[in-house]
Amino acid sequence: LGSLQATTQTDLDYEAACVDITPLAAGDDEGGAEGAAVPRATLAAVGMWTDQSVRVLELPSLRQLTTAELGGDTIPRSVLMCDLEGAAYLMCALGDGNLVNFALDTASGALSDRKKVSLGTQPITLRAFSSKGSTNIFASSDRPTVIYSSNRKVLYSNVNLSDAVSHMCPFNVGPFPDSLALATGGGLTVGTIDDIQKLHIRTVPLGEQPRRLAHSERERCFAVCTLAFGDA
Repeated sequence: LGSLQATTQTDLDYEAACVDITPLAAGDDEGGAEGAAVPRATLAAVGMWTDQSVRVLELPSLRQLTTAELGGDTIPRSVLMCDLEGAAYLMCALGDGNLVNFALDTASGALSDRKKVSLGTQPITLRAFSSKGSTNIFASSDRPTVIYSSNRKVLYSNVNLSDAVSHMCPFNVGPFPDSLALATGGGLTVGTIDDIQKLHIRTVPLGEQPRRLAHSERERCFAVCTLAFGDA
């Protein structure tokens, strides 16, 4: 039988809330059964309690490369490093339904281009999956969302489910190819994601000329100011 052996350890300032060591590039490891290169993780992402930050550590030395404050008073519940259309990102899901993502420099571990988006109101769990040859991210929460990239821009697409999703797992077997298994409050759902490159667009006739558009992030709604023309 194989065995696990500790090679390095480190002490952090605070307790770790979540960890991810997803490989982002093929390493120089020995090949698998068919001689293919086996990716090796060179970075670790750690979400921290107390100071609500995320840290990037070098592997296998565990030397700290970068620290980024997430803001607010909610701890990170899930962190994930991913490669979308050849660009590396570090995504940090918070306990209040917000998602913070950074552009990640895989050579230095530096984080830049911080962006924050609200995906729901409950804690989020992130999990990568493959669809039609491309990597996508499933955000499990009260408003499940698929995160993907189009033309090097990160986009978000809501999943058409009435129940909150607590966990997602890729599910690929004969009767259900390229599917996802979703755990909800009502049971287990197995299905596929539609072509997420096609945005769902709905036209709303106003009957008047729109002049201003405002968005409320907290209320998750839009307000349209219109101008009506008619006979005096």
